[in-house]
Amino acid sequence: KNHRYSMLSFFFSLIFLIQVTTSYSEGFENPVIEECLNSGYKNTVFTLQNSKLLLRVGFITDNNRTITFRDDESIQQFKLALQVWSQKVNTSSLEKHILMHMMNCGSKITKRDIVTRDDLHDEYIFSAKCNTLSNIFFGTSGAVHRSIINLPFSYILNSTVSFVLDYHIRLSGDLRNFPRILSEPELVHLLFAYYSDQLSFKKYTGTFHADGHPGNILYHLSNDGNYYFVWTDFGKTSTNIQNQFKNSLISFRNVIFTWAINSDYHRLITIIEGLDQLSDRYSTQFIMSSKNIQKMINVASR
Repeated sequence: KNHRYSMLSFFFSLIFLIQVTTSYSEGFENPVIEECLNSGYKNTVFTLQNSKLLLRVGFITDNNRTITFRDDESIQQFKLALQVWSQKVNTSSLEKHILMHMMNCGSKITKRDIVTRDDLHDEYIFSAKCNTLSNIFFGTSGAVHRSIINLPFSYILNSTVSFVLDYHIRLSGDLRNFPRILSEPELVHLLFAYYSDQLSFKKYTGTFHADGHPGNILYHLSNDGNYYFVWTDFGKTSTNIQNQFKNSLISFRNVIFTWAINSDYHRLITIIEGLDQLSDRYSTQFIMSSKNIQKMINVASR
C-alpha cells in the first residue's frame, strides 16, 4: 500500500516538476542570482530571484579520485582556481556569470569536494531509485534541470574539471528548523518512516543512505500547513561508510530525542531509549545489518 501511494506521490511530483521546469526554463540560461546560501561542503547553493528554484553548483573531475579541500591552504588553492577559470571563460557565458557570484560569496566556502564523474552518475542512479522507494511520508527530491559545463583545464589543480549546475524546487528548510512543534504521533511516524526507508534503500539498491543526517532531510511546507519531508544528498561523502552511517543515525536520533524531552513525549522517549539499548548505541556492527534495521523498525512501531 505504501509503495502504491509512494508511486502516486512520485507521479504527481513529476507533473509539478515538469510544470516548474517549463515555467522557469529561461532562467536556466540566465539565472538572476539573489544570494548565496550556507550549504554543504560539496556544493554552493544560490537562491534565484522571483523564482521557486534553487541553483546548486558542484564540480566533477575526470580523474579517478575525488579532489578534496579541507584546510586553509587548499581552500585558497580552490579559490585561486575559481579566479583563473573566471579569467579564461567567455565574458558573456553562463559559467562566467556563476563564477563571479561564487567568488563574491567566497567567505562561505570552508570545505569543498570535486567528485568524480562516476560518483556523480552513481549519486544520480541512487537518488532516482530511492525516490521511487520512499515511504509516503517522504517526497521526491530530484533536480528539475541539470547542466554540465566543461571548464578550461586547471594547471592549479592539475585536472580537467566541469561545472554541474542543478536546479531544484526551493524547499522550506531542513528538519532541524521545522517551524512548529510536531506532535508525538507525527514524530513516531517520522522515526518509523526513516528506518523503513533506509531498509528499502538497502534492500533494493544494495546500500543505505549513509549521509541521512537531519541537515539532509528537508521539508516542503505548503500555504495550508501541510508538509512532507524530502531525502537529499545521495552522494557518497566518505570512504568509511559505516562510521558515516552511524553518525547520521545518531544525529537524527538526537534531534528527535531533544524534541521528545522538551515536549514530554513519554512514549517516544521510551521508543528511542529502546533503540539505543537494542543497537548498542548504534554500533557499526549492529546498524549495517538489514535484519537489525528491521528490529529497530519493530521497536519504532510499538
